[in-house]
Amino acid sequence: PSIDAWISSAPIAGVPGREDRVMVDPRGQPAITVFYRLAQAKTHALILAAPQTGRTHQIRIHLKAAEHPIVGDPLYGASHRELPLKQSKRPPEPFRPRMGLRAWALCFRHPWSKASIEIEAGLPAFMSHFPQPDPPLSLTGALQVIETVTHSKQTLHTRSGRLSKGQAPC
Repeated sequence: PSIDAWISSAPIAGVPGREDRVMVDPRGQPAITVFYRLAQAKTHALILAAPQTGRTHQIRIHLKAAEHPIVGDPLYGASHRELPLKQSKRPPEPFRPRMGLRAWALCFRHPWSKASIEIEAGLPAFMSHFPQPDPPLSLTGALQVIETVTHSKQTLHTRSGRLSKGQAPC
């Protein structure tokens, strides 16, 4: 990406006749995703994605619409592209990359108690192939990045209303 942070508010709808796919469609359901570039290699970037709504394939289709498809994504992505691996980590040919999308951390409000639930997993092994953010990102740091990006924008308007500042789940 040519910018460090952006918000996609492209509405998403199902592809007629294809239950397994969605597309950006102005008549679709509202969908908002906050993106922040953590690290950049020559042709690939490590991106933090924070969906503010919960649409099927939301991150995948928003990145494709931004012309930054996910490496190894068999439905929407860049499965034919070579990963920018370090020389010492280069696998034998032929190589088919796994999809480069991982849920590293989740944060949501418990539906009954309304308590903030935060879950963080270790970074997967495939991350060792990519440039790492410096300093390493923590869940708290990630939430601060997302809050900074969303609060630097005005109230976001969607087809069905608005997502106001501070409306994110955690």
